[in-house]
Amino acid sequence: MKNLESFKDILFNFLDQPSQDNLDKLNDIALLYTNEWIKSKASGSNEIQEKIKNLLNEDTNKLDVLNNPLKKADNFNKISSIIERSDRFLYPRRYKKKNGEDIQPIRLNSIQKMNRIMHRFSKIDNREMQKDGNEIIQIVSKSINLPKHLFDYHDISLVPNLVKQKPKYTKEDEDWIKFTTHNFNSLIESEIPVKDKARFKDPIISKHQNRRWYFKDRIPWFVKKKIMIRLLKNIAREEGNPEKITNNFNIYDHANDDTRIKNVINVIRSDSLTVKAQNKYWSEITHDIENDYLRDLRKQSYLKFIIVESAYCKTNRQMLGSAGKSKPMWRDVVIYNDGAMTIRSLTDDSNHIPAVGSTNELRDMGIIKPSLNSSYWVMSNDMPQISNQSLREIVEIFIEEEKQKVIEMHSDGEDIVEIASRLDIDIIDVENYLKNADLMNDGEGLL
Repeated sequence: MKNLESFKDILFNFLDQPSQDNLDKLNDIALLYTNEWIKSKASGSNEIQEKIKNLLNEDTNKLDVLNNPLKKADNFNKISSIIERSDRFLYPRRYKKKNGEDIQPIRLNSIQKMNRIMHRFSKIDNREMQKDGNEIIQIVSKSINLPKHLFDYHDISLVPNLVKQKPKYTKEDEDWIKFTTHNFNSLIESEIPVKDKARFKDPIISKHQNRRWYFKDRIPWFVKKKIMIRLLKNIAREEGNPEKITNNFNIYDHANDDTRIKNVINVIRSDSLTVKAQNKYWSEITHDIENDYLRDLRKQSYLKFIIVESAYCKTNRQMLGSAGKSKPMWRDVVIYNDGAMTIRSLTDDSNHIPAVGSTNELRDMGIIKPSLNSSYWVMSNDMPQISNQSLREIVEIFIEEEKQKVIEMHSDGEDIVEIASRLDIDIIDVENYLKNADLMNDGEGLL
C-alpha cells in the first residue's frame, strides 16, 4: 500500500500534463493498483478502494478536474473567447478618411472600459411588462458572468475580495464574477420629430422611450401599486412570464443571487417601528424637493416603507474602488401606500453618481444628511437596479401582506369573487392563499 500512496500525485500529474513519461508512470501505478485490488477482493475487503478514495478526497479542486478532465480546457477556451470579443469593441482598428488621413481610435480609461464590458456582456434573462395607458412599466433581469482574468488582461484594477467565496465553488468558479440585477424602468410614449424624411411619410412619429432619470422635473418616479404588485408576482412565478427568454429563471434560485453580496444585512419595515424611528428613516430615504409630492400621497392613504440593506460594490465605479472602501452600504427602498409605489436606492458612498441633488439638473450633488451615527446617504438618480436578494425580500413581503388581507376578508365572510374584485387580484391567487392557510380544500373554488 505504501507504493500506492503516490497514486494521487501520478494521476494528477498526468491530467495536468499528459506526456509519455507521465503516462508510463500512470500505467505502472495502475498495474500495481490492479494487483492490490485483486488481493483485497479475494479476502472480501474494500480496504484498497477506500484508501485510494480518501487520498483523492484530500484535494477537492483536483478531484473536480478528475470528474471532468476537459473542464479546465473548456474554461480556458471560454475565457479566450470572451477576451477576443472584448478586444473588438475596446480597441477598434484604425481607419482612414477619404483624404487618406489616419483616424486614431480613442484610448479608453478604466471606467470607460468597465462600462463597455458590462454593457456588451450583460445577458437579458427575463422581462416582465405591464401597460398603464401610454406608459409601459417593466422589470428587466440581466446577468453578468465574466472571468476576473478579463479585467486583468485590460489593466482594469478591481477592488480586492469583490466576490464572496462559497465552499462548493471550484477554483474556476472563484475566478468569475457572477450576478443578476433587476432593472426597473418605464417606457413613455413620446412624439419624435423625423430626421430621415425619405423613410417616413409623417414629420412626427410616436415612440416609446426609456425614462433616464429617477427624478424628472423635480418629481420622483412612482407607479400605480397594483401595476407594480402584478410585476413582482409575475417575476416570482414562471407562468407569469410573458416573454419566455428562459424557461428556468427563478428568483428563489440562489444561483441567480449577486455573488458580490455576502448576505442581506437588514430588512427594515416602517410597520415595525416607533413614530420616532420612522421619522429618522424618512429623513434618510427622502429629499426635501419631493416633500410636496409625498405630502399629497399621504393625503390619499398612509405612506409606508421597506428598506433592504446590504454591503457590496454595486456600480462599475465602486468595483474600481471609487467608494474608498471595499464594501459600501446600499439601501434598496420601497415607498408605497394603497395606490402608489416606488423603488429607489441609496448608498453611503459620497462619490456615487448620478446622485439626486438640489439643483435643476438633480444630479450634481448628493443628499448629505447626518444620521444618529454620523453617516450620510446619497440617493441614486439612476432608475432602480436591485439585486436578486433584495428583490426576493421585497416580493416575499408583499405576497405575505396580500395573503393576510385575503385571509382577513375571508374570515369576515366575503367569498373569493368579492375578495378578488376588491383587491384587484386574480381569483387563483385568492384560492391559493386560502388553500395554503388550510381555509379551503383542493376540491373547492371556481377553477
